[in-house]
Amino acid sequence: MKATFPMNTPSPALEARITRAKALLEAHPPGQHAAEGLWGFYSYSDAHQAMGGGVGAFVWAPDLESIHAFIANVLPCDPPAHAEEEDALLCDSLDAILARHRPGEVRDDETLGELNEALATRSVIEWIGPFADLATGQGAFGRRMRHQFRRSLDETRAMDIPEPSVPNTVPALTADEHPAFVSWLADYGL
Repeated sequence: MKATFPMNTPSPALEARITRAKALLEAHPPGQHAAEGLWGFYSYSDAHQAMGGGVGAFVWAPDLESIHAFIANVLPCDPPAHAEEEDALLCDSLDAILARHRPGEVRDDETLGELNEALATRSVIEWIGPFADLATGQGAFGRRMRHQFRRSLDETRAMDIPEPSVPNTVPALTADEHPAFVSWLADYGL
């Protein structure tokens, strides 16, 4: 005789959240290419390495509101092993944190700290911002990305050598570097 297990039927609220998360994933798949004018974020799994943790990717969208929607609706369900009530509370918590995240009004490290505390064991967000921050900005994450990108182009340097600290200033991308940087970002963390 075959054993059967009762299946929990998701609530209408969870079904709506799942539908919205699927639509957001289809519209903004992780690893797609960045471009001028797009907003994005970089995150990686906060799960144990044996469970696939640590894999990261950029997600890009046309505006900050789309990025907020993705974070609030997709990241709480990833990994999907949590209780429905816990996911719903997390979505509400993320919405409240993101409602306060407006460029120039809230310090990014403060916002990221709140988001990462809420998302513990699920995801870690390292950066949220416009593509221009990565290409030309002097924020720590943008400098690090340009520094690592340029370092990856130096074929004489073994990439397994520990990376030196990132300089306090890193020149903006040149027009010639831009296409290769965009391609490099699509694979970063994967």
